[in-house]
Amino acid sequence: VLCSECKSPYTASWSKGRNKLFPYYRCTTKSCVCQNKSVRAEKMHEELEEMLKKLKPRDNILAVVKAELSHQWNTRMLDVNTVRKERQDKIDAVQNEIDEYMASIRLCSNPLVIKGIEEKIDSLEAKKLRLGEKVQQPKKHYNFDDALNQVFDFLKDPYLVWSTGDLQEKRLVLRLVFEEPLIYNRDSGFGTATFSLPVNVSCVTELDEMEVVE
Repeated sequence: VLCSECKSPYTASWSKGRNKLFPYYRCTTKSCVCQNKSVRAEKMHEELEEMLKKLKPRDNILAVVKAELSHQWNTRMLDVNTVRKERQDKIDAVQNEIDEYMASIRLCSNPLVIKGIEEKIDSLEAKKLRLGEKVQQPKKHYNFDDALNQVFDFLKDPYLVWSTGDLQEKRLVLRLVFEEPLIYNRDSGFGTATFSLPVNVSCVTELDEMEVVE
């Protein structure tokens, strides 16, 4: 969260009360008009939660977005596999030529012809090197649909994940929901938030019709 005056991050700190410590956020930027002025952490957290509660992504829109993203991924993976196969075919063809020239050397006794064949082999080896080594398949298989489902589970109810999740999940909510860091003013609270594209689109009530979304 950034200070509304200097746009620098707030610093979390504790203030000692009579019997216990109290959490606060403070701007510690020198020369900022808000330097060392504090905001109760509880107040800021409550306002953030109210913002998250208002986000109600629409299931029909999320379904279309998910389907399109899955289609884009499958298309891209098909393109990658096609390029990989074409490159491997070129490498195999060059290697076959090298093998044929090597067999010719064994059958030839003319030094000049052998020298010419060796030059051809050197040229092919350089071409093979430019194409790269044998194309390796990825060691890990990544299931894009599983990852996509996990993301959309977060997007369906950001507040639920925020209120029940651990620190890592809370950070993930912030990354998935907001496009930019939030700005907070001590007097007026959070400024206008910039939401991520999936949240922004799925929360617009005017886009209820599936054909409009498509």
